[in-house]
Amino acid sequence: MAISFHIDKVNKRIYSKAIGLITFDDLLDHLRAEIGSEEASYAEIFDCSGATTNLTVEQVRQLAEERRTIARGQVAAGPAAVVATNDLFFGMFRVFDMLTETVRPLRVFRDMDSAEAWLDSVEAGGMSDRMVGEAPHFPKIPE
Repeated sequence: MAISFHIDKVNKRIYSKAIGLITFDDLLDHLRAEIGSEEASYAEIFDCSGATTNLTVEQVRQLAEERRTIARGQVAAGPAAVVATNDLFFGMFRVFDMLTETVRPLRVFRDMDSAEAWLDSVEAGGMSDRMVGEAPHFPKIPE
C-alpha cells in the first residue's frame, strides 16, 4: 500500500503519508484502517505532498459514502488536515470535504505548517467557523 501511518498515542494524533500514485483502493483501505478503534477519534495529518492520484469524481463520491457509513459506527471522528500539492489531489479532497462535512472536520492545505496550525486550533477549541482563514468551498470576494 502506498499509504503508511503512525499513531502517536501520547499526543492523540495520526500521521499518515501517501507516496506515489494513490488509487481508489489505497484510500478505501486507509479509511477502513481505523474502524472501531479508539484512535479514530484522534486528529489526523494526511501528507499527500509526495503523491498523485487517478481518482475520478465518482470514486470520490464512493469514498464519501464509505466515510459516512463508517461514521455511523463511530462515537466521534477526529479532525483531519490533508496536505496536497498536486492540483488533482487537492481538488478531489476538496470535493470529498464537501461531501463529508457533516461527518468529520476536514480541511485541505498546500503546506504542512498551515495544516498543523489548523489542527492545533481545532483541538484547542478555536476556529470552529470553517470560513476563518482559507475558505474551503467558496472563493474569497474582493473588498
